[in-house]
Amino acid sequence: MGLPLNDDGTCRPFTPAEVVAMGIEIIGIRNGESPIHSRALNASTVQVKYRVLSAAFNSGDFLAYMLGGAAITGDNRLSRLMPQTFPGLPQFAATVLNDARGFPVRAFGGKLFLGQDPIGPIPAYAKMDCEVTFECVPFPMLPDGLTSSELFRYVQKLPASTDANYLTLPGSVLRYFRDPDEPGFDPARRPNNVPIPSSIGFPIATQIVRRKWIRLPDEAWDTGSPLFRRVVGDPTNNQRPYIGTVNDRNFMGYDRWTLLYLGVDEERDLDPLGNLIFNLSHKWMFDPQAHLRKYFFETDPKTGVGNGNGYYFVGTSQFWPAGSIAPLPDDTTYLCERNHMNLFNTAEVA
Repeated sequence: MGLPLNDDGTCRPFTPAEVVAMGIEIIGIRNGESPIHSRALNASTVQVKYRVLSAAFNSGDFLAYMLGGAAITGDNRLSRLMPQTFPGLPQFAATVLNDARGFPVRAFGGKLFLGQDPIGPIPAYAKMDCEVTFECVPFPMLPDGLTSSELFRYVQKLPASTDANYLTLPGSVLRYFRDPDEPGFDPARRPNNVPIPSSIGFPIATQIVRRKWIRLPDEAWDTGSPLFRRVVGDPTNNQRPYIGTVNDRNFMGYDRWTLLYLGVDEERDLDPLGNLIFNLSHKWMFDPQAHLRKYFFETDPKTGVGNGNGYYFVGTSQFWPAGSIAPLPDDTTYLCERNHMNLFNTAEVA
């Protein structure tokens, strides 16, 4: 059976009867071989040894029960089966089958040999001894019924990188000034009150923010999937890409318009059950001043004093969104806004 599914394609937990039928035993207790704890920076694990019926191992039931899995339903929703966690350590999830080897059981006729291939006989056993690693995972784990968004499970916060962009100001808006306390100060003496002819500027702090969405089934990110078309756009259906948009509401703790979506880095892999999966790393540029607010700088040519210098909303029309939670219509300004929660939704959205 492997990963158990409901009729609608969602994952379902194994029933108590199905778990009992696997014949799972914990072994290695008497001689101290299990469990084995290890703690290190970014590498804290517990290794546990089990014995299970070969039929449950060969069918994939034991692996799915221990390591969990993910599936895409017919309407492109993401469903997950949670892995087992170590008792008392809920953040330690079963992630790796380290080793599995046959255990001959005399009551079942001992070791059997089935078939013949070029490298010799293939042994078959009544039971298998398995070593499973429980790892402290860097993301929350929630079953389908306890999460309102995929953003809240299997999403890892990656390190951000901070940078400074240089905002260039027009020439002649700043002036040279001499020290009025200098000996023989003459306010008419150059370069006092002389405009700087070249363009200068000042740094603006920005940050690249990343979130890694882990273990998505292959169908969730193929070229025809709703998520793929949402990210890169679908000109055939007049669907603009989310790449190059700003967040239309507070998102991950960031204020409206402060995140500019830059796209996604993908990793393709096989999960422990042998299924093709993607890990997707979404990227944004964070501007604490908001991407739709630009700096205005001007000085009075007579007094040299600035008038209203600061950050202001910029747009292509008279639309004024300040203080409003209403959606910003497309083409009102040079960037569109979108609900970036949809970047963690594999299904179609309105």
